[in-house]
Amino acid sequence: MKNSSVLVIICVALLAVSCSKPPRQGYTSWKLYPAQKNGKAVYIDRTGKIVLETEFRGAGEFSEGLAPVSTVSHRAGYIDHMGKIVIAPQFYSADNFSEGLARVWLDDKIGYIDHTGKVVIKPQFWFADRFSEGLAMTQVTRNAPVRYIDVSGQYAFDQEFESAREFSEGLAAVKKKGEKWGYIDHTGEMVIKPQFERAHSFSEGLACVSVDENKDSAGFIDRTGKFVINPRFAVPPYPNFSEGLAAVFGRFKSLHGDGYIDRNGNIVIEPRFRQACEFSEGMAAVLVNGKYGYIDRTGTLVIKPQFERALKFSGGLAAVSVDGKPGYIDKTGKYVWEPTE
Repeated sequence: MKNSSVLVIICVALLAVSCSKPPRQGYTSWKLYPAQKNGKAVYIDRTGKIVLETEFRGAGEFSEGLAPVSTVSHRAGYIDHMGKIVIAPQFYSADNFSEGLARVWLDDKIGYIDHTGKVVIKPQFWFADRFSEGLAMTQVTRNAPVRYIDVSGQYAFDQEFESAREFSEGLAAVKKKGEKWGYIDHTGEMVIKPQFERAHSFSEGLACVSVDENKDSAGFIDRTGKFVINPRFAVPPYPNFSEGLAAVFGRFKSLHGDGYIDRNGNIVIEPRFRQACEFSEGMAAVLVNGKYGYIDRTGTLVIKPQFERALKFSGGLAAVSVDGKPGYIDKTGKYVWEPTE
């Protein structure tokens, strides 16, 4: 099950994992990036200029016009692009907005609020995902089955699952206890029968699936369940198509590791990386000799491996970290915000 829970918003806590997808910025023609200065959260523009200073100890990215912020007393709320408090800090933790709702944590339970801060789905879940295509995965306790709710907080259908993924392109990968993975539609109907050992979300019309426990048994299916790229790869951590390319683990001539294929299954960037991430804005983070750098669509290293963590480019900048300190680089690899505490 995909668990995208984030327990607090400490500015660049997004650097905890590499290759992550930043939340949608939304509601503004320019993008603001959270950073830290002298122990306080600030926001910079793509040139690295501070455009918004705050009194908060931490802050997250803007989504749908609001950004989560946290106080020194560990309470989370939301501000707008002017820095005005729109939703007073009152939650143990708060997430980005998605489809009009945001997850918040109260008394160790997760619920959802709207843009005014009104609780529209009361905190009751041990696990709850962000909304995607009008539905969200939930569990009431750690060992409870996974069920999907709609934006009213009601269960969308009766089916329960042992594991599941978010909806993408109209379908969601699900697994019932004792069965294999298949795909359901928004009504809960199984439209691609359970037959896969592993299954991932659809992206650009294709989904990565494994047919058995064999290491090299992953291929890509279309929305009818038909294989478009026959199984012959191992599944890397991020197997989604992005900008026409997908990362796969494979062997080519004397090389092996993560590389990239096109929509026809042709290897277009030889498998030589320890880890390969999704493309964004024409570049992808790759792991070489324990450090992350960036390649272009030809596979050329355009920013040398030097980072401990590296996220996708968004609005012309990418968040990176060196010696545990987060910063931002542009597409030439130049720092617009030097790594800071």
